[in-house]
Amino acid sequence: MFFPFFSTLNYCYCQQIKEFNACAVEKLINKDSLGAIEFFSRVIEVNPKDSLAYFDRGFIKDNLKDYKCAIVDYSKQIEVDKGSVDSYFLRGLAKIKLNDFEHAIVDFDKVVDLEPSNVDAFYNRGISNAALSHFATAILDYDQALRMRPDYAEVFDSRANAKEKMKDDTGALSDYDHAIAFDPLNKKYYLQRGALELRLHRKKNACADLKKYKELGGTLSDPKLNKICK
Repeated sequence: MFFPFFSTLNYCYCQQIKEFNACAVEKLINKDSLGAIEFFSRVIEVNPKDSLAYFDRGFIKDNLKDYKCAIVDYSKQIEVDKGSVDSYFLRGLAKIKLNDFEHAIVDFDKVVDLEPSNVDAFYNRGISNAALSHFATAILDYDQALRMRPDYAEVFDSRANAKEKMKDDTGALSDYDHAIAFDPLNKKYYLQRGALELRLHRKKNACADLKKYKELGGTLSDPKLNKICK
């Protein structure tokens, strides 16, 4: 039996959702994030199971640094679509920003389960483990990330930091070397390698790195540099 009333009603809901989504996109184009949030909220009012609306609203809140509310929306999206890799991943990143590293690890575990080739899930799980002083576990994640992407400079840098914490200065220096080789314009790497070399009494190498750091725009005054390298 055909019920034209219900068919028409469904059509109206679909039209509303299309219009609200179009308005939200227009608001984003015009850099009106709050306006976009309002229209995605209207989509959700019409269809509480619209997983993309939760995701989009959460993503905007994330960009506004409203991490707690972003997490709520990512969680709602996951309730509707339990296979949403992006929501698990972004929820994990938001938890890192709130220093909730233990729960961030749970989200990155889920990303790895759903998408074992996700290099950034391994990297950020490593970041979370390192923040909890689980340096050996963090290094395992960094190792896996580098097996998948051998030129990932930021992972070399993070692994170097973890190795320093574990008193593996030789391994740390090697990782800083690799980070610099793959990203030679990142001043942070020179500062960190220089600081390690200074601690190891390799003054000549340390000063070369600190000078490079300053050359690349690092905040190191001439008097302080001269005092270190005199």
